[in-house]
Amino acid sequence: MSAYPYLAHWKEEISQSPNAIYMTLADALALSIRKGDLREGDRLPPQRTIADYLGTNLTTVTRAFTEARRRGLIDATVGRGTFIRVGAGESHWRHTGPAVVDLTMNLPPIPQEPPLQRIIQSDIAAILKQQDLNSLMSYRVTGGTLEERQLGAKWIAPVIGQRRTEEILVSPGAQSALAAIVSTHTQPGDVIVTDRIAYPGIRTIAAQFDLILVGVDSDMEGMMPDQLDRVCAEHHPRLLYCIPTIHNPTTATMSLQRRKDILAVAQRHHLHIAEDDPYSLLMDTPPPALAALDHSRVSYVATLAKTLSPGLRTAYVALPNADMTRRVAAAIRAIALTNAGLLSALTARWMQTGQAHTILHAI
Repeated sequence: MSAYPYLAHWKEEISQSPNAIYMTLADALALSIRKGDLREGDRLPPQRTIADYLGTNLTTVTRAFTEARRRGLIDATVGRGTFIRVGAGESHWRHTGPAVVDLTMNLPPIPQEPPLQRIIQSDIAAILKQQDLNSLMSYRVTGGTLEERQLGAKWIAPVIGQRRTEEILVSPGAQSALAAIVSTHTQPGDVIVTDRIAYPGIRTIAAQFDLILVGVDSDMEGMMPDQLDRVCAEHHPRLLYCIPTIHNPTTATMSLQRRKDILAVAQRHHLHIAEDDPYSLLMDTPPPALAALDHSRVSYVATLAKTLSPGLRTAYVALPNADMTRRVAAAIRAIALTNAGLLSALTARWMQTGQAHTILHAI
């Protein structure tokens, strides 16, 4: 285990300590950080490897990692592993090496005012008193109930305008909605055009459905219409994916004229648009969505992950017509089946009581 020399110290600490092994292991981890044996951003070995070396069971190591996470020493991500957290330990200020900044995901802050934890506890309790538990814990209607779709239409109206309820769906997150829209408009081998510097989520969708991504150059306002026109003439894409407002990851926002120019190119090439809009409602005066400027050409997705919380697993989808709504709903059902009942009830309650706008304002 020469690759992990600190494990020998951990083993010695465990052999000498009268305390529970998992607590001793968490203490030893903290000491390794303070001594500089482990630094911010260092990846820890797999838990099973640690358990085998220390001669203990996997459950004990898991409990130790849980305790270390509670102390703010480590972060863990499924598929990536466990890392020493930036800022971990009392002497982190002594570290002069480069810090590790994770840019793979951006999250809204958890508001302290209003106190989100207290709100959730109170509202969940109220929901359980007022609604049938069997209904909350059962499978839901794909695309949301009539009331949930009406609430969704009202939430996104400031950006896309008034929409009929039959053109609105509720999806368990934006990624499943985008996957449903893409799969509805494409076949394997088709081309999707997007920004050359693109949101990673569209890359995973394209890979899953065996689609070809072609990038378009951008300027300070985002995708350039003349470049889109050139790419469309050359590659004949089936779909355009874009984030016109606060683009991820460049943060570029299209002006109104740029939006009109992009739509003109799409119309000329008979191109449907998947518009991803996580951020507009964070702005005081958001520009109109592409879906507001061209109702018939744009499928619009607005997640609540950035405006309220990713934990709600909710996105609102506006489609060009009722037929497209039925097709995308069928695709969502195939991909994700339905929303979670308890989260849907909490989201609806926040929309009904105005709490959603209070939390949005705080974020």
